[in-house]
Amino acid sequence: MVGIPNDPVALLSDAHAALIDAGNEPDNSVRRRCCAHHAATQAADVLVRPESTDSQRVQAMSYLQQALTWQSRSTSPNSHNQGALR
Repeated sequence: MVGIPNDPVALLSDAHAALIDAGNEPDNSVRRRCCAHHAATQAADVLVRPESTDSQRVQAMSYLQQALTWQSRSTSPNSHNQGALR
């Protein structure tokens, strides 16, 4: 059984994997946006945890910025997934 990541190292690993998944999905796809959203959530979790180290926070901020970039690319005016998903 796979558990939900609950420490900074596992959260960063999960965020990194989600970013890789996002990059492997088609442009403007709902799946790419979902992967990027997951990466952003995991990275943000690292940022607010008191046990996170400074270097983990730096890495999390980088992942968060990458995830937000993927999300903005997936929700541009030229996106094919307009409407309720936006």
